[in-house]
Amino acid sequence: MGKPQISILGAGLSGLSAAYHLREKGYKTVLYEKEAQPGGLCRSENIDGFIFDHGIHISFTKDEYIRNLFAQSVNDQFEEHRALSLNYFQGHWIKHPAQNNLYGLPISIVKDCLVDFIKAKYEYNFPVRNYRDWCHLAFGKAFCAYFTHKYTRKFWSVEPEELTTDWVGERLYKPNIEEVIEGALKGEAVNRYYINSFRYPVSGGFQSFLKVFLQGQNLKLGYNLKELDLKNKVMAFKNGTKEHYEILISTIPLPELIGIMKDVPEEVKQTTGKLKWTSLFMINIAVCRKLTGQHYWNYYYDEQIPFSRVFFMSRFAKNNAPLGYETLQIEIPYSQAKPLKMSREDIIEVVLNKLRGTGDLLPGDNVRILSTMNIDYGYVIFDFERERNLAIIHQYLRDNGVFYCGRFGEWDYLWTDQTVLSGKRVASELSNMFQEGKKDE
Repeated sequence: MGKPQISILGAGLSGLSAAYHLREKGYKTVLYEKEAQPGGLCRSENIDGFIFDHGIHISFTKDEYIRNLFAQSVNDQFEEHRALSLNYFQGHWIKHPAQNNLYGLPISIVKDCLVDFIKAKYEYNFPVRNYRDWCHLAFGKAFCAYFTHKYTRKFWSVEPEELTTDWVGERLYKPNIEEVIEGALKGEAVNRYYINSFRYPVSGGFQSFLKVFLQGQNLKLGYNLKELDLKNKVMAFKNGTKEHYEILISTIPLPELIGIMKDVPEEVKQTTGKLKWTSLFMINIAVCRKLTGQHYWNYYYDEQIPFSRVFFMSRFAKNNAPLGYETLQIEIPYSQAKPLKMSREDIIEVVLNKLRGTGDLLPGDNVRILSTMNIDYGYVIFDFERERNLAIIHQYLRDNGVFYCGRFGEWDYLWTDQTVLSGKRVASELSNMFQEGKKDE
């Protein structure tokens, strides 16, 4: 019996990785992608010579396997930068991460943060029940009140006590007392952060790192799934096409996948309805001058500023913008709990005014609004029901022979390297399953 053909829903990074690793093992694959180009959130757009990615992506992986794959994709043509970023707080700019770079803030704020940081190390004694507790023990209550909790509400759109700590991992640096004191007394504190340096393609945007995965793939673009019949193994697409599958891998967001399946049990539907996530509204602009500074992105804590981060795309790679221009990508998170209540035009106006207020833009700057991007699925929210809900949904998929991978298939907070490995994992899982099946024949 020959190897089955494997159908993959979604030609984003995880789907491409699954196909790439399956083809290495001798399997035929076909990828179905609803957009006109592959890449998913890692795809890039060229707008009049300006390059923007769909959401911010840089490669800071330490995994040599992933580093080599990405380097191979661009024939070693990438730029490598130190990961320099800043924090904006109440009219002040400080280095990142803020918890060990308090120098330059008002003395009263620095004192509050230092005192409570010491209390957290020597006086606090309570169990970690949620993300708020974790932050209080890691940074002290004062720093959290000034910084962490405000950013959590903005970026995650929920209160910190509504989050578990399952997602934290290396993402937040926990400094020791010496580091906090040093960073409060002088502005030359060492930048300690989970990203030391990052790579970005010389040309073509982040999607250029995906070239190795695209070679020789059987891609069907413009295939937006309308209905999935698990019993008969039939996929119906919005373009009128129906296709049969033998083995299916899905990378599309779980709420979308369950929503188009036929005859889904009510429990699974209701459970899927409890999943939470954030969306992203991105504004892409160009400024006709060289901006000051050498940083690559900024974080914004003030609650009256709607954006969480600003990325200087033209600094990632010189070819991201024509000569004489700098480009910025502004990220505004929102969710069902915290929807966007303004029109596109009003949001842009507010954002430009705030950028002038922070000093990122000057009043006389010649600003071009190049595009906006609405990303329906940005980040998975790690609430306390997530794990239980996922167990039910994933078990239902497994029981019906549907494999899954990627950020929104696994419903996890995956970086790009982890996303590649997620696709590799499901490829190995399938290959091993077929090998075991052959032994039983």
